[in-house]
Amino acid sequence: MFRPRRRLLRGRWAVVLAVLVGVLGGVLLALDLSSPAPRGAPPPSAVFQRDLPAAAIPAPQPAPGTGGLIITGRASIIDGDTIEVRGRRIRLHGIDAPEKAQTCLRNGWLWECGRDATAALDRLIGGRAVTCTELDVDHYGRSVAQCLLNGQDVNAWMVRNGWAVAYRRFSDAYVGAEAEARAARRGIWSSRFEMPESHRHPGR
Repeated sequence: MFRPRRRLLRGRWAVVLAVLVGVLGGVLLALDLSSPAPRGAPPPSAVFQRDLPAAAIPAPQPAPGTGGLIITGRASIIDGDTIEVRGRRIRLHGIDAPEKAQTCLRNGWLWECGRDATAALDRLIGGRAVTCTELDVDHYGRSVAQCLLNGQDVNAWMVRNGWAVAYRRFSDAYVGAEAEARAARRGIWSSRFEMPESHRHPGR
């Protein structure tokens, strides 16, 4: 006689329990989403991007007296705008990449943009041979050069993908590539950052 009532009560308790489980799950999910990620975790937006292919750009003219030395060989990466070929340090002409230890601010997170700029150049060249035309020699004795990888401008690639800025103090060759990267918020343009030269020389 009382069995139907017990079954009814059991059914009601099952519904109540299911509702409580659902509410508790929703609360836990909300807490998980709102809590900050551990220090050192990557920013919410993806650090990696699909880099655009290199594009050919007319070669700038060498500085008077440099002779347009051609340097060819496998390149090793020093940082985002410096490579080494056959023991010679080469500073990529007309661009300025974040310093290796420089950080940028993206979505409230400190991002090691200098390290990622170096990694981007390494990813592009991948230990392959480049051909660099010396355009000048800087005060450190490095060759300042435009470098090509399979005929494509490495300097332009770095700027166009947002891993370096156009170094206007020395050249306007890559101003257009910078404008494209900035409009598309590629690389460092997706963050707040200090210009590399200002980072190296505060107050200049």
